[in-house]
This record gives sequence, C-alpha cells and structure tokens, in this order.
Amino acid sequence: MDSKTPSFCLIKDAPKLERRKDSQIHATLMNHSRDIILFIRYEDGRILEANVAAERAYGYSREELLRLSLYDVRAPEAIATIDAQLSEARTRSLLFETSHRHKDGRTFPVEVSSKEAIIGGQSVMVSIVRDISVRKKVDEALQQSRERFRKAIDSMPDVVLIYDRDLRIQYINPATTRKSGRPAADFIGRLEEEVWPRETFSLWRPALEKALASGEVQTLEIDFPSPLGLRHLVVTCVPLLDAQGRVQEVMSITHDLTARKKAEEALRHSEQRLQTAFEETEKQRRLLDAVISYAPVGIAILKEPKHRFLTINAAFGPFVEDKEVVIGHCFADVFPEAAARIVPILDSVFEKGEPFYASDEPFHLLRGGRTQEAFFTFIYAPWYNIRGRIGGVMMLALETTERKRGEDRLKKSLMEKEVLLQEIHHRVKNNMQVINSLMNLQASKIKDKKLLAYFKEATSRVHVMSLIHDSLYRSENLSEIDLQPYIKQLTQSILRMYTVAGVKVEIDADHIHLDMDQAIPCGLIINELTTNALKYAFPRHRAGVFSIQALNNNQAYVSLVVSDNGIGLPEDIDIRRTNTLGLKLVHGLVDQLGGTIEVDRSGPGTRYVIRFPVRHS
Repeated sequence: MDSKTPSFCLIKDAPKLERRKDSQIHATLMNHSRDIILFIRYEDGRILEANVAAERAYGYSREELLRLSLYDVRAPEAIATIDAQLSEARTRSLLFETSHRHKDGRTFPVEVSSKEAIIGGQSVMVSIVRDISVRKKVDEALQQSRERFRKAIDSMPDVVLIYDRDLRIQYINPATTRKSGRPAADFIGRLEEEVWPRETFSLWRPALEKALASGEVQTLEIDFPSPLGLRHLVVTCVPLLDAQGRVQEVMSITHDLTARKKAEEALRHSEQRLQTAFEETEKQRRLLDAVISYAPVGIAILKEPKHRFLTINAAFGPFVEDKEVVIGHCFADVFPEAAARIVPILDSVFEKGEPFYASDEPFHLLRGGRTQEAFFTFIYAPWYNIRGRIGGVMMLALETTERKRGEDRLKKSLMEKEVLLQEIHHRVKNNMQVINSLMNLQASKIKDKKLLAYFKEATSRVHVMSLIHDSLYRSENLSEIDLQPYIKQLTQSILRMYTVAGVKVEIDADHIHLDMDQAIPCGLIINELTTNALKYAFPRHRAGVFSIQALNNNQAYVSLVVSDNGIGLPEDIDIRRTNTLGLKLVHGLVDQLGGTIEVDRSGPGTRYVIRFPVRHS
C-alpha cells in the first residue's frame, strides 16, 4: 500500500480488520469516491473515518476531520436534527437533505444516506453525503423557468388551454375566463365536448389531434361565431414533450385576428385612397410646377439650412442670370449686398411661421451693362413639408419700378397742385380782407346808426369766409379745417368788433374736421348767433356768460350748442317766422347742412342746439 494512502482503521481494538484481504478495496473506495463517506459514532457523533472527498468538501485534512464530530460539519441551522437522526439511523436507513459547513464557514446543501454498520463488533453509522449545490441551482432555475412560463401564459391576452393526451383540459389562463365569461371550474378536468357545442369545438379538434399524433405544431384559421358577432381566430396547437421527447400534453393558443383583419381591410381602403390622393397630389404638383414656372411673379423656394435655393422660376431672372449657378447655394452667398437686410427676414419667417410683406424695396440690378436701381414688392411665406413642418421660405418678387416711378410723379404733381391751391386760398383770403377793409372804410363815413349796423354785419360775414380760407391756407390738409381753433379765432374777431364789458366767453370744442362746404355755413351760423347775443342779450353793460360747445361724441354728428345767460328772446318772437335777416340766414344755413335747430328758453337766456351730420372727404 502507498505510504500516502491513509490506513483504514475505524476501531483501534480491531487490528485484524487491517489485515483483511479486502482492506485495499475499502481504501480504494474511500480514496476515489466522488461522494463524501463518513463513519460516525452513535454516542457522540464523532467522525471515526472520512474519505478524500470529505477533505475536499469540508476543507479539513483527514487528521482534522477525525478530531471533529457531526456537529462541527453541520450548518448551524441544521444541528438541532442531529440527535434524532442518530437515534433513527439505528433502526432504519435514512435518506434526507440538510446543509453542511465548510471550514471557512460557508454552507452548502447535501443529500445524506445513512445506515448502521457493524465493524469490528461495534455499531457505527455510515453516511454517504452528496453535494447537491449544482442540482439545487438547476432545480431552482427550472422552477424559475416554470414560474416565468406560467406568468407569461397568465399574462397573455390570447386564450390558452393545455390538454392531456385524452384531450381533457388541464389548465386555462385568465384571458380564457375573461373572454368566455365562464369560471375556470367549467373547464378544468373536462373534455372539449363537455365545454363547447360540437359544431364549435369541431373547428379546432383536428388540429389538436394531429399535434398529439405527430408532435408537430399545427396552425389554422377559423371563423368563430360569438355573442359579439363573427370573430376571425388563428389557433396554434403546440405539443408539450417530456424528458424522453414523448408528447404528454398539447397547448392551444387562440389569437383573435378580427381587429387586425378589419385594420387590414381599412388599410387596403386607406391605401386605395392614398393612391388616389397621391395621383391627385401628383397632378396638383405638376400644376403647381407649371404655375411656378410660368408665373409672371418671380418665385424662389429656399430650404433650410441657411436658406439654400431649391428652385427658381423664369420670372426670377432679373436677379440671377443662370439658374444652375444659384441652386443649392445660400442666399447670403448669392446676394451678399442684400444679405444683411433680407436674411433676418428669412430667419423670422422660418422661426415664427408667419409671412412678411415688404413693399417697394430698392434693389440694384445689372441691366444694359450698367447697374440700375429697381423696386420690388417682396412676399416671404413659409412652406411646409410632408410632415407638416416648416421646410423653408418661399420668396415672391414683383417688380414695381414703373408703378413706383408713376406714384412719385403723381405725388410730385399733387404737391404742385397743393401749392397752387394753397396759393389760391391765400389770394382769396387777401381779396376778402381787401373787401373787408373797403367796407370798413365806407362804414366810417356812414352817419346812420342802423345802416352802420348793417355794414358791420356784412363785414363780419365776409370776415367769416376770409377766416375759412386763412385756416385752409395754414392747414396741412387743404380740404378740411379743424373746427376747434377756427371757433376760437372767429369769436376773438367778433369780440374785437363788438366790445361788451363784463361778458365772459367760454368755448368747449372737439377737434372736428369739416370740409369747406360745411365749415363756411357752420362759421356763419356761429357768427350770426354770437353777434345777436353780444348785441341784444346783455343790454346796458350787463355782465354774463356766453358759451359755445362743438362736440362730436358719436363721430357721425356734430352737436353745436350756442347759449347765453342774458335777458333771453321775447315771448312773442317766433324764430322760424321772424323777419330778422340773421335768424333767417341761420335757418337757411342749418338746412344747407342737413341738420336741425332747437331753441331752449326754459332757463336764463337763450340756448340754441344745432345737430348736423359730418361729411367725410
């Protein structure tokens, strides 16, 4: 025997055992067995002998193991069962699983087969211990795999059933109970004919039988009548094999294709509509290309990034001589001089998606061998790609050079006419002032007071018309005057003509713009009513207030109120039938304005309310 081979001696008092012929067989078994072999004393669990596999498994040498007991190699949580197992092993063979402990403290699962043996006349327990760590991991992985498989089936939206070889239902998933509206008890352990009508289960029965017989997956499509209407189903029958590869069960998976079929049908219709739309779009695209190509307006389509030219039409020719030179190039590279002004506009249109309009923009073009200034109206508009996003900017250019020059000539002509009209108003005003001066000169020679009063009234009326022409001459608008400053100027002139001590004049007027046809009648009305008030309302130097209001609240009518707090009109005077020239003139002028006049005598003095529509030029 090899000197390194441990001697096989369980009991020191049995030397004859070592001399037995079969001791070499025992030594071989102890040294080469892949399982742990332990000889253990019943009384205290002491290890009497251990093989080489025990040394490898526990990390102890043989000498160390022979100083240990079963309590030292068991995992702490498994020590409590040792005494009972030692006692039970005296009467029968044991086979159980437990945990043992390595020298470094880690534990590992083992399967133990223990049986009593009589060696040298002494009863000992022989335990064959197998490390089942790998098997445990395999079992655990298998259990996890089964659990995942079960969870996967349970969570499937399809109907899943598992049948045994007699086609008796062994399992259904939750989707089956949901879709059938029946509990699992109606299915488990039953045959197909006990669950479904014959005309129903006969639809998929042949596929189940063929899967069982052939061991191959079977698939078929069926039309299944249901309370919700005819459903289009695809049934897949999958044979389930045992370890020897024999078919033990078959699993059927039923997938409802009704929605997909409807979707496919809808998709076919949609594709037909899309094809029709595409053909129509293609027609429109060709039409659009033709419109762009032959449009009299210059059109350039620019795309991002950096506003590169995608295409231009023939009418864009004034800006570029060769179309091929600009296609694919940035706007800033093609037109460097205009880039600082136009590129920010292109950026804004692209970012905001809002068009931009620029009228009569100057642009320098090379024409006839020399650079000329031309004017264009530009429209910058976003264009959208097939995804509905802004792809770039479309630039439209319409040359307005001739129109711009025509407008300039027209403005120049109009300015000349305005100067001429202004000069006419100035001369008319001067002529009326000459007439006024002549009348004043003639009045200075009149001794008759009544005739002198008539002259003053006539002079005042001429002055009113003179002030109109003076206001038009000074105004920027030669067709309208502002009523507010005109009333103030008119009343100041009348006050200088009729000096009345103690009379306060109040004026409240909006900025109302009247043309000459309305300004002259309105001014004459104010002149007549103001003159009458200053002549007759405040006799014998009586103090009082005279006021004029000219309001235009609703923008359509002028409300002219002339009032005083003087002695008022006599009760026997009817202003509509009076022989007084001034009041007759007032009524005539109101009619000329298309307005109305009311006289209020309820308060102190007299109050005239005149309303007339505003005619806008």
